Amino acid sequence: MPQDADSLSQPAGTESEYGMKTVTLTGFEAVESPQREPVWCWAACASMILRYNGIDVSQEEIVDRVHGYLPDGSLKVATASRFELLRALAPDAPPFDFDSAWKVIQSTLEDAGTQALDKLKGEGKVEGDIDLSWNEDEAVQSLFDRIYPSSGVPIAQLQLGDPAVAGLRDPDTDQGHLYVIVGAQWEVKRPGLGDALIDYAKTGLGTGELSKLLVDRFEPSGIAVQSIELVDPLRKDDPETEVNEARVSLTFKEFKSRVDFVTTRADAHEILTRWWRLIELEVE
Repeated sequence: MPQDADSLSQPAGTESEYGMKTVTLTGFEAVESPQREPVWCWAACASMILRYNGIDVSQEEIVDRVHGYLPDGSLKVATASRFELLRALAPDAPPFDFDSAWKVIQSTLEDAGTQALDKLKGEGKVEGDIDLSWNEDEAVQSLFDRIYPSSGVPIAQLQLGDPAVAGLRDPDTDQGHLYVIVGAQWEVKRPGLGDALIDYAKTGLGTGELSKLLVDRFEPSGIAVQSIELVDPLRKDDPETEVNEARVSLTFKEFKSRVDFVTTRADAHEILTRWWRLIELEVE
């Protein structure tokens, strides 16, 4: 089972509420493991997270469940789509096949496309018929890329002891690669004039013009993330220096410039369960 993250809770109203905060998942080193094939970063990240949660599953078992075996009996050495990564992270989510998910997605896309096309025709911007057929892989990938998951740093989940998968782009090659987020450092800024005015605007002035002016003019100081600690499944420990070479630290600025998405095991389970329910309703 995951170890408790470093405690960050402090009594309300104390000075310790503000300033620099750090969280690092303890015990994650025990499950860190390099990817076993050049394109299995997704399987390595999923395996580490599942093992950290007490589910002993290898990269090979994850690849078998998601991709299956080739006719020659060997495992498929392939990357994974966003949808397949969610499946890898949530083996206990309700099962459903890609074809069933695609039928629901296709129906949703066609309904939305038809409504948009009818609107354009009504405005005289489109004439004649337009093919609304969709490419399966592109449509599903586009949907999951746009809707799931977020690209924020899951500080609350880290505080609860939950690691996350982050998809980052190499700044030189633009190639994607997956990492596990295991820590973060951030600053809780002292509320300033903007925060006080916004609080007053929301509670004392209602939703009038002055309230809107104050909310638009001042931004709350809130939380400022400083750095992110990641595990890179391509890198290994150096036994000679006893340095954990798999650990990578990025400034928040660099992280935001490279991140495509971030998701947790809980996110994956919730999303897949939601789709399973949609498919069940469609079948009924």
